[in-house]
Parts: sequence; C-alpha cells; structure tokens
Amino acid sequence: MNRYYIKSKNEKRKIFLNEKFGVNVIELDDLENIDEEIQKVAMEKNNILYISNELASFSNDIISKYKNDKNIKIIIS
Repeated sequence: MNRYYIKSKNEKRKIFLNEKFGVNVIELDDLENIDEEIQKVAMEKNNILYISNELASFSNDIISKYKNDKNIKIIIS
C-alpha cells in the first residue's frame, strides 16, 4: 500500500506527512492539475491519498468519481 500527499509547491504550513514516514509527496505548481495527479495515483492499486481542504476545492472529481473506488482511499484534512 502506497501513501501519497498532494500539496501546493507554495504551501508553507508544516506537514507531518512526508518522506520520513513513507509518504510520497507530490508538489503541484498549478493547483488546477490536481485531478490529473489524483488519476495517476488511482491507477495503482491500494493507495491512500492525503489532500488538504484547500486543494480538495480545486478538484471536480474527488467526491463523485472516487467515493466508491476500491483502488484509492482519499483523506481530506
């Protein structure tokens, strides 16, 4: 099971989800590309994806498309 955290490249708040804890961090320059990154992570099986509330607001697909997807568990915090 892989764990990912998608964040803005300009995000300044400290996060505890990082490479030290086995979480793959994906940094976005353009927040509008979040749906593409989610799709890439969802193509692999058994992944957990952490996304901040701010970034979740940029995605049109999070709730509707991935709510019942068995390959990915999305946690919005």
